[in-house]
Amino acid sequence: MNTQTLSSGDQHSNALATQELDNIITQNEIYAEQALRRKKAEQLINRNILIAVGCGLLPMPLVDAAGVATIEIVMIGELAKIYGFPFPNRLALIKMFLSVVGSIGSIYVVSHSRSALTTIPLIGYLASATVYSMANGVAVFAVGKVFQHHFESGGTLLSLDKKSTKKLYHSEYQRGKLVVPQLVAAHAGT
Repeated sequence: MNTQTLSSGDQHSNALATQELDNIITQNEIYAEQALRRKKAEQLINRNILIAVGCGLLPMPLVDAAGVATIEIVMIGELAKIYGFPFPNRLALIKMFLSVVGSIGSIYVVSHSRSALTTIPLIGYLASATVYSMANGVAVFAVGKVFQHHFESGGTLLSLDKKSTKKLYHSEYQRGKLVVPQLVAAHAGT
């Protein structure tokens, strides 16, 4: 009788061990899926940074700003797909509006400063193109990272208070100032 109790105890222990092993395997599959999504998102953001940097070479600030806004909107939609969310229409429209409104002042400044810099043959154009190219890349980096965080949080991050979102954007923008030049330099030879 004692042997049967031990057998059923062993069976119970084996069942618990099997259940625990199944839980570990499931958790590892979830982590692997999250890592794959994160890698795809990083590649997408990096690709769009390089495209935005290229837009900075355009000599027309309005076209440059429209190009970057379009890159950001398309990137947001592609990030949504990677994370299994529908395209965030309301958030994308807000982003587009902010890009247009936010760029009006900078377009004025850019066009005047670019005009002033470009009076210096070749060097002036190269200097202004470099500055605006990097600024484009950093902006796309920050927007991409904010939306990546948003989707990784289950799509709830940007529905929180605007102050936190603005703080996150500013933090990612500052980080982008370090990351984007390295990314561009790494791809300059390819």
